[in-house]
Amino acid sequence: MSNDEIEEKLLGPVEMIIKGAESPLFSKFSNNKGIPDIELMASQIVKLGTSNSIGSIIGVNDQAFEVATIQNWVKRGIIESPDGKKYPPQQVARILMTNDLKVLFELKEAKEIIDYGESISNFTLVELYEYHLSLFSEIEKLTPSLNVLYGRALEIIRAKRDPSEDDIKASTFVTFLTISKWASFTRELILKWIESPSIDGV
Repeated sequence: MSNDEIEEKLLGPVEMIIKGAESPLFSKFSNNKGIPDIELMASQIVKLGTSNSIGSIIGVNDQAFEVATIQNWVKRGIIESPDGKKYPPQQVARILMTNDLKVLFELKEAKEIIDYGESISNFTLVELYEYHLSLFSEIEKLTPSLNVLYGRALEIIRAKRDPSEDDIKASTFVTFLTISKWASFTRELILKWIESPSIDGV
């Protein structure tokens, strides 16, 4: 297969995995209205968390975030037990943050991170969660996208060997491996931050 034929078939990992993907992927978060200033039932929190998840973009459901999940977190002391059956906005924010963090962190670690984030300023968790979604909506503009990294991986591979059909598969694997390593670095950096904070919290 010629170089030109390979280039014609070239799709980034996002397009290959998510059919019909449109950029920017995370623009929906820019229109997020945050957490309502009312108490919510666990089922309403799950619905809100699902709408704020990345699962819908990829085409999967977060089976690990259900009413029973929240109840389990309460039993384990990760989330305070509500007065009655409804959770106030601050607890809703804590639950949604925990759901975001649980992919990379153990639940105890997630709680420590949120506790620390709440303690270092006069911002409420509701505000911080809203700002987090706003920033996430712009992440593709602020950081190299998967496709940019993928393109660079392809350049590195083709600089070291003759082009072939396997370049695309190898580039995808190298891209995901690199992103995973970066996620591991970020995880350790965050844990170090909450263990040894400076006076100003940075």
